[in-house]
This record gives sequence, structure tokens and C-alpha cells, in this order.
Amino acid sequence: MALGRKLVVVTDDIYERLTAHPVAHIGTLVPELRPNLVVVNSVSKSYAMTGWRIGYTAAPAELIRAMTVLQGQTTTNPTSIAQAAAATALAGPQDSVAAMAHEFTERLQLMVEGLGTIPGVRLVPPQGAFYVFPDVSAFFGRRGPDGAVASATDLSMYLLRHAGVASVPGEGFGAPAHVRFSYAAARALLEEGLARVRRALAALH
Repeated sequence: MALGRKLVVVTDDIYERLTAHPVAHIGTLVPELRPNLVVVNSVSKSYAMTGWRIGYTAAPAELIRAMTVLQGQTTTNPTSIAQAAAATALAGPQDSVAAMAHEFTERLQLMVEGLGTIPGVRLVPPQGAFYVFPDVSAFFGRRGPDGAVASATDLSMYLLRHAGVASVPGEGFGAPAHVRFSYAAARALLEEGLARVRRALAALH
């Protein structure tokens, strides 16, 4: 469809190195798209450089020139130190990325098993990144110290206030039955967080 309509296709590859299984790139699957393909990436995830605010793109030359004009009139302040660090990360040894990806796979298993022991929580194991996105709608309509839990937002606030666990409600992702938990933390912290969530959900009535 994109080829037939001559659409520009933007592919967000920010988690490409943190997938449970290799994913073929759309530019490889459909080489004819390349003249209209924009690849967006960053060092934030694969190199654990969140906060350095360095992203990069590959796109047709004409589009890159337009992006450069726009960027030249916008103050985004990527420091020279951050740019040098990002270039070094991209060009340097990549074994740390593989080690980190393996560690995230182990943490994912911990999260899947831990959430699987909580009655009412339903989870499709993710295939990449470092988030789980369980369905928690079984708890909607129950009550806690602050009143009825009517939504994912209510449940996220309840877990924050009464379990000390941060989550992101699914409404912003178009999935109002879900909440998002990150597992970009040490295993001991994840185990403690899972225990707190288990106790807090069991306390709803």
C-alpha cells in the first residue's frame, strides 16, 4: 500500500537491539521502499544513555536537507560531550549491548513469572523493549482506601500511593484495560516491586 501510494514510511528502530527475537527490517523486506524510507533511532535504549538526548536518522537526501534547515532554527542543545559519547558507543565494541539484552531477557522472565502468580492479572509476554503491559481490568470496580478503582489511571494511582510502585496507565496508549511496568531495574528491586503489587492488589475488595 505504501509503495502504491508513494507514502513516506517512518520506522522507529529505537528498540531494535533489545528484542527477544531478531526482527527483519522493513528496508530489507521491501527494498523498493528505501527512496521513501525514514529510519529513526537513538542511543537511549540500546546503550543505556537515556537522558543524553541523542537521536539520529537515515532518510532520502532531500528530506535530510529539510530536516537540517528545521533543526538549524531550533534550539535542542545536544552537547558536544553527548555527541562524542554517542559516536563512541555506536562505533565501539558492541558486546555490552548483547550482555544488556540478555539481562533484560532474564528480567522479563522474572516479571512474567511474578505477574503470573497474581490472580486477575493477565499478560501476553512482550517480545522486546523493557516493559510489560498486563491487563488489570479484573480489578476495576473494586475498592481501596481512596474509593473505587474504576480505571487503569485509578489503579496506577492506587499502586503508587499504597504500594510505592510506579506504573503508567494504559489510556495514553489506547489500551485502557492495561498498565505498563518497566523492568529496567535491578532484579532485587523488581522482586520487591512484584511483592508490593501482589499485596496491594490482594487488599482491594
